[in-house]
Amino acid sequence: MLLTNTDIDNCCKSIVGHSKRYDMYSYIVFDSLYKTGLRINELLDYSRISIVDINSVLVQTQKFSNPRIIPIEDFNPVFISHLASSSLHSLIRSYSYYSEKMLLYNNLFNKLYINKKRISTHLFRHNFVKKLYTEGSTIQQISNTIGERDDKNTLGYVYSQILSEK
Repeated sequence: MLLTNTDIDNCCKSIVGHSKRYDMYSYIVFDSLYKTGLRINELLDYSRISIVDINSVLVQTQKFSNPRIIPIEDFNPVFISHLASSSLHSLIRSYSYYSEKMLLYNNLFNKLYINKKRISTHLFRHNFVKKLYTEGSTIQQISNTIGERDDKNTLGYVYSQILSEK
């Protein structure tokens, strides 16, 4: 299943609708995850991310430290403005893996579904990889794009997509 921009919007609206404790920064995080395929830890660890030039951002991936160059337009503009002004750490401090907000997300994600698929932050990464695969990228190209060292890991992301084609 591939998520659409509308699915992401609906997910964010559901989150904000469930509690006032979720704010518009949720959308900034989800939007960037959806468009970049980064792991939540990679996106929220501001020490891994740096602006290279006006067109691209360098991200050190979590698992193997393979750097990724990502077009700047793939990030939410508010996220980039905070990154550029060196205020990103204040924006995402509450979104760190061990924060109260992340615990809230984990609890809430158990209740949220899109097209009968449970939502998690990692679903955005799976969706990104499947989108690349359906657009014709090879497993090796996708591995390089998402910073995976081993093509077997990438194959796991698209296995269900490959089975559905047979």
